[in-house]
Parts: sequence; C-alpha cells; structure tokens
Amino acid sequence: MPVQVCAGILVLRVSKFTCRDWRSRSDFAWDSHRRPIRTGEKGIGMRIQFAFAAAIIVSACGHQDANPDSADRSASDQTQAPLTCAMASYYHDSLAGNLTASGVPYDPTELSAAHKTLPFGTKLRVVRENGNEVFVTINDRGPFIEGRVIDLSRAAATEIGMIEDGVAEVCLYPAD
Repeated sequence: MPVQVCAGILVLRVSKFTCRDWRSRSDFAWDSHRRPIRTGEKGIGMRIQFAFAAAIIVSACGHQDANPDSADRSASDQTQAPLTCAMASYYHDSLAGNLTASGVPYDPTELSAAHKTLPFGTKLRVVRENGNEVFVTINDRGPFIEGRVIDLSRAAATEIGMIEDGVAEVCLYPAD
C-alpha cells in the first residue's frame, strides 16, 4: 500500500481515494477511471485514510526492540530467523576419502556439510529440535532426497546426537 505525505500530513492511498491538497477541494477524490467524485467535506475516504495513518503511527510508536545484551537470554534466542528448517541426514562412513563437489576429500572427523545451493565455505550453525547445535562449513552438494536440506559429516551428526536416528529435524542459521 503506497504511503504519501500530503501537505505535511501522512496519508495512505486506499482503493479509489487519493491524496489531495486538504486545504482546497478536499471534498473530491478520484475513482478508478480518474473521474472526480464527490466525497463530501468529511467523506468516508478521508476518514479511512486518517484511520489507517493513525493505526500505523500508533503501532510504530508501541514497537520496542528486544535488548540483545540481556544476560537472561540464551545464544539461540539472540539470533535472527533461521535460513530454513527441515530434515538433515549424515554421510555414510563408506564415503570417507571420496572427493566432495568442492574438490576436497570427505573426512568424517571434520565438521563439514553438503547443501544444494549455499556457496562452498559458507559457515552455518545447525540446531536440532532438542537444542543441540554444531557449526559446520559447506564443502559439498546435496542432499538429493526430497525433504532433506543438509547432509552432515559423521562428526557433526555425532555432536547433535543424530547418529542413532539417522535423520533429524534441524534449523540452519548463518554462523556469526
């Protein structure tokens, strides 16, 4: 919805009503065919515009940002929204030594992962639904199974406790 400032007053354009000079001819608005229509001195159009303007001003004034320096917040509460949340899996041990898409051999003892689109070298914080988290670096492409968002190395999967389950629901956050 476009916002305009007209003669120093914040006005929102709504349906067929438009911003006009409020000191002269405020009793006219335009319909969808750009024909003037009479709304009256205190027409419904102006009331709607000022009601929306007042609502936006009140909601903007009432907004307070959370204090990220608060000592009672955990690290996961202070971060931004996740990039995505979906199922994660991990590499099988038989893939150790195979070249990844980035050209480095897969090492199950390193904290690495595969993602379909993120650039190689991207550092992520992977958080499991139980709160366990691990920091990994993207060095491969995959997984290519529908519904999965990331393949973790064995070391990364061990840190978040998903070895027994094989797959787990995770959320991906950019590492700071």
